[in-house]
Amino acid sequence: MLAPAVAPAGAKQVSVKFDGSVAPGSYNYACILHALMGGFITVVSAEDSRDLPEDAATSGAKAAADAEIKAGDTVTWKGTSDYEPHTITFEPPFTNPEDPRAVPPAGTETGGSYTAGFTNSGFIGPKPFPADTFSFRFPKAGAYNYVCVLHPGMAGTVKVT
Repeated sequence: MLAPAVAPAGAKQVSVKFDGSVAPGSYNYACILHALMGGFITVVSAEDSRDLPEDAATSGAKAAADAEIKAGDTVTWKGTSDYEPHTITFEPPFTNPEDPRAVPPAGTETGGSYTAGFTNSGFIGPKPFPADTFSFRFPKAGAYNYVCVLHPGMAGTVKVT
């Protein structure tokens, strides 16, 4: 169990060093406290190529998408996971996903026109979550950054011309 000391606000990371005797292969991991959190680590032999940590961080950040649209167009986000929710959150006033404002819908409602300010979709995803899509019309030019408050590094920008 990993239980770090209280850390300052900002990005968090955990490092795990594998013993040289660990055989190449794919190893699953899961958080026993958060049932939907998990992933896998691929161990490769010393002769094989591997992802550098900065490349892995960059690929994680691409988990959300950027969109380029014209003023007045609508963007619709759709949850694609069979089991995991996401949020579409613009200008979050918090830095911690455990903040009580991180989960409930707030600000402009789905289908509305977004121009600025804190807005949160609430959970989108498969049943039992309330919706599997979230959409906005963007009436004026600008760059609108958003994040998923549940998944650090998952972010995107809607560029409106």
